[in-house]
Amino acid sequence: DDSQLRFEIKNTLLDDQKKIMANTKVNLINKDGKVIQSTTTDAEGNFAFSNLPADVTYFVAVDETDPRLGKMNKLYLADSKHNVIRELNLKNGFKYGILAADEKSMGNISVYDPWIEALNLKKQAKKDSMFIIENVYYDYQDYKILPAAARVLDKVVSVMKANPEVLIELDAYTDSRGTTEFNLDLSQKRAAAAVDYMVKHGADKKKLTGKGFGKAHQLNNCGDPGVVCTEDQYAVNRRTEFKITKAVKK
Repeated sequence: DDSQLRFEIKNTLLDDQKKIMANTKVNLINKDGKVIQSTTTDAEGNFAFSNLPADVTYFVAVDETDPRLGKMNKLYLADSKHNVIRELNLKNGFKYGILAADEKSMGNISVYDPWIEALNLKKQAKKDSMFIIENVYYDYQDYKILPAAARVLDKVVSVMKANPEVLIELDAYTDSRGTTEFNLDLSQKRAAAAVDYMVKHGADKKKLTGKGFGKAHQLNNCGDPGVVCTEDQYAVNRRTEFKITKAVKK
């Protein structure tokens, strides 16, 4: 149930004679009937919808205003080799539902996550550092590592194990509410708790540093006098920044 899990739909559209349907508008529709993405098939009949939350039901619908559809009873969805994997009955509103059993043939599951790039940092000869911002959540005015925070920190540990030469600098920030002294102390405790957690789970303590900066460097105007923000806007500033650097070999 990681929110970064994404689904990709890639198919080829064929007409009732199983020939390529080029330049055809295709819509991606949610369960409420709202079009959330639109695209047009290319010269080979290919279309794709990407970066979709994987736990949502979608429908693929051919634009029914296309005049070519008037004489057709059905269309076909095919894979990249034009093997038909699903028939579209035009009398049923042109819609195609993505079912769990179709995931292998109809799309791909992938993860859009900066830590995957960090995991392969040693293979990237031209890149010697990365900068990643994460919302490592804590309870209000507390620094205990929660399960959601642990999932992020586990990724950092994995990066360090896969790349023994990297150094990790962890900077913790709070939102603007409360005194400067209180937030500075709280952020330092959160940074220390994060470092302790990672060391206990296999990170090299000598290559890991953590520091709290309190409510410094707000990412929005929630710290300005007289500005009242929503909880989501305050949450943007309760973040942990990770600087990943390749150690210089001596």
